[in-house]
Amino acid sequence: MFINLNQAKEEVILTKFERAYLTETKINLLINPREKDHIQLTKLIRSAIEEIFKEKAEKDSKRLIEIRDSIISLSQDILKREWERVKTGK
Repeated sequence: MFINLNQAKEEVILTKFERAYLTETKINLLINPREKDHIQLTKLIRSAIEEIFKEKAEKDSKRLIEIRDSIISLSQDILKREWERVKTGK
């Protein structure tokens, strides 16, 4: 039995894409779509996924790192604000 390497690679990519899509969907269900920074976060996540799954020749690793850093920073701001809101009971 021979394994088609291109098909195996495509299956791995598809599995990773499905996982990324599922994670994105979960985050979209948990955020408040009326808050600007939450909307910005979902856009950044979508941009990261699009960048990751671009054809190799089109990928921009510097751009992906910038997006990742923005996602982390914005997420930290949102989580801190929400934590403060929970602590004060508002």
